Order: sequence, then structure tokens, then C-alpha cells
Amino acid sequence: MCEEQISLLTEAVIDLFWVSGMIGLGIMFAVLLLAGTIREKRTNCSHFERVR
Repeated sequence: MCEEQISLLTEAVIDLFWVSGMIGLGIMFAVLLLAGTIREKRTNCSHFERVR
């Protein structure tokens, strides 16, 4: 009984870590994507200002 509970607990903890890791990666990817688009917009704006 105790061994089964421990194995179930470890599996739950591993699942939790995996899910949180995936969410963390997703957030990091979204932030990098946003930063990239903002940087591109800034460079485009400065480029347009130079053209003027």
C-alpha cells in the first residue's frame, strides 16, 4: 500500500514538473516572440525616420 502511494505521488510530482516546465517554455517562447516583433517595429520606425 505504502509503495503504491509513493509511486503514485512521484508520478504526480513528475507530471506537475513536466506541465509547469511546458508552460514555462511556452511563456518564454511567447515573450521572445513579442520582444522580437517589438524590436523589428522599433528598427522599422527608426529606418523610416532616417528615410524622412
